[in-house]
Amino acid sequence: MKRPENKFYFVHGLFCEEIAEPLDQLKDFLRTHPREFVVLDCQHFYLFNPTDHCVLSAELNRIFDKKIYSRDINQLKDCTLESATRNGKQILIVYRSDACVNDRFWLSQDWPTPWPNECVLTPSVRFIVPRFMSSLRATCAKEVDRKLMDWIRQQVPGPFGPDEKPKSNVFLADFVDIQDSNFCRVVVELNKKILDQGSTSAQSSPSRKSVD
Repeated sequence: MKRPENKFYFVHGLFCEEIAEPLDQLKDFLRTHPREFVVLDCQHFYLFNPTDHCVLSAELNRIFDKKIYSRDINQLKDCTLESATRNGKQILIVYRSDACVNDRFWLSQDWPTPWPNECVLTPSVRFIVPRFMSSLRATCAKEVDRKLMDWIRQQVPGPFGPDEKPKSNVFLADFVDIQDSNFCRVVVELNKKILDQGSTSAQSSPSRKSVD
């Protein structure tokens, strides 16, 4: 929240841009790409009060409306691209604050986010100043990408129970087009692990005969 304007801005160390236009662009993208599914993860809320949370929640509900994959009528383990597309749902909103709980939004405990601390770099002022004419992509992203790919390859996606260690099913990156979009290929290839698990389970399951 940027005051005294009382407008919502995206921010990463500095104010970036007011949120209305990017969210409208996302809405248009979903309209023209009906088989795409987006996770909108709202993680940090700077200078927010309870009223701000309610206003932002209402705005997200207004913009995405019937496309929202709601928490109040679904279970996360049932969320697949096929089921979402069949029901016209294209966006899942994670809202990591209890200040204004919305039944349609998913909570932090619903969506744990394990991440490789050794691969994440948040530039400090001392780091930024001598590189002012450079970019986040050039100075940080390419170095992080090299380490991140190995970490992603080690992950095993799939469902997990409430008492189990969370598995990684969604991956976030600032620049997904580095090295000819290698990030996308590595993530998609993880699906093979799920297929291999299903094949192994099917082979190990005992055969059963029906009895009338």
